[in-house]
Amino acid sequence: MAVLLLSHGLKTWHRNWDWQDEYSIFMAGLKVNSRNAKLFNNVGHALESQGKYWEALDYFQKAVSVQGL
Repeated sequence: MAVLLLSHGLKTWHRNWDWQDEYSIFMAGLKVNSRNAKLFNNVGHALESQGKYWEALDYFQKAVSVQGL
């Protein structure tokens, strides 16, 4: 039981680093599922809110291209 609690505790601690901001959580999602248009769209919105419009546009375009597959 202790090994199970320790392993899940470590996974939780590691996953908490992904929750720093919107950008980091959606990018972590893209590492797991790179064919999800909604994640690309969310990354675009996170970049847009940071004023990174050209980078956001790239992710919006990727969202459209993934959606069309």
